[in-house]
Amino acid sequence: MDFSDLTRLWWLLALPLAIWLARPPRPRARVATAHLPQWRAAAAAIGRRPVRWRIVRLLLLLVGGAALVFAAAGPQIRGDAGPLRLVVLVDRSASMGRGGAWDEARAELTRVLERVPSHV
Repeated sequence: MDFSDLTRLWWLLALPLAIWLARPPRPRARVATAHLPQWRAAAAAIGRRPVRWRIVRLLLLLVGGAALVFAAAGPQIRGDAGPLRLVVLVDRSASMGRGGAWDEARAELTRVLERVPSHV
């Protein structure tokens, strides 16, 4: 595998900065209140769950960002030359002899074989 534009791989260095910028903002200060039990009861009634899976979120961001950078770098996989032999099977039963089906099959085979590469 090779990459058509290796200079785009430098964008991998920007991934930590992008993840740092994607973090949710932290609270600026903690405020103590006498109504903390009421706040907790209200939050439980709303049904919001605490933020979990931070590591999973971080890993997904890293993998997704790396995949985008590698895709932008233009990966190319060079294939083989292809098959060296071609086997053609043609039905020569009695039903192929009716109504010019045999001639149609031979003509179609000739058209298809013209598109086959010369090394086959």
